[in-house]
Amino acid sequence: MTVPIDTFIAGNPTDIRRVEDWIRTTLGTTIGNVADAAARARRIADDAWDGDASETYLDRSSENVHAIDDFHERTSRTADVFAGLAGGLSRALSDMADIRARAAAAGLPVVCNTISDPPPGDD
Repeated sequence: MTVPIDTFIAGNPTDIRRVEDWIRTTLGTTIGNVADAAARARRIADDAWDGDASETYLDRSSENVHAIDDFHERTSRTADVFAGLAGGLSRALSDMADIRARAAAAGLPVVCNTISDPPPGDD
């Protein structure tokens, strides 16, 4: 007698894709808009302002624009990670469903997500 095989994998790819979508669309779009506004403010200051204070502001605002752009890129990569997780989980769930189907086709009892030993006398 062997131990029953539990093929259950917790998680839902759709839920993970929702997180990915929120990061990519809601958060990513908002960060993109902030980056655009910061760059626009920097351009306006560059066109309209002269002097030492202007140079200091332009230097700092350039740093901020780059930091926002970097953050935007990191959020995009984070969304990519969630997309990969959703895809991996989806494949794993599909693989487990296939394994259960093959076990059932081979005559093994399959109850929910568990593959059991064959009934006694099925040698």
